Amino acid sequence: MDSAPQDKAGAKSCIKCPEGKYCAGTGNTAPTGNCAPGYVCYKGSTSREPQDGTTGAICPKGMFCEEGATHPTPCAPGTYTNASGQHTCLPCPEGFYCDKAGEDPKKCPEKKVCAEGSARPGLCPLGSIPNTKADAVDVCVPCPQGKYCRGAVVAGDCLPGYVLAWRSTELYSGH
Repeated sequence: MDSAPQDKAGAKSCIKCPEGKYCAGTGNTAPTGNCAPGYVCYKGSTSREPQDGTTGAICPKGMFCEEGATHPTPCAPGTYTNASGQHTCLPCPEGFYCDKAGEDPKKCPEKKVCAEGSARPGLCPLGSIPNTKADAVDVCVPCPQGKYCRGAVVAGDCLPGYVLAWRSTELYSGH
């Protein structure tokens, strides 16, 4: 006789344990409980943490499986998992971006910024540049005083007769 719960009292046959649940032991009238976080339980699972690939599996890297999962869920852009068996995704670390589930965080390209949780590299706001200091707290810093910035780089000095508005990208004469 199958160790799955009966579909109703007095039933003549047993049904497989439902997805997301496990049924341990014999004589069950209801599932034993939910599949463990970090695992997927298919129909007929007898273990809270199945790994046989038939009745369930450990959640693969790049995916997460909450308690009672019936299938793995891909991590959203800007998040990742660094190992199998995870029940939540982590935010992509600062200085990296995470654009595809199942892939490791990618290093942010030069002259781009990637704040924590970035799904793709971005640019600093107008009038600022990427902070290149190793111990930087801020991802972007204002353009240095007396300079103007374009496209994530210091483009030059203010010319004689010109003044630069704070965080500006354009020169003006002030007249």
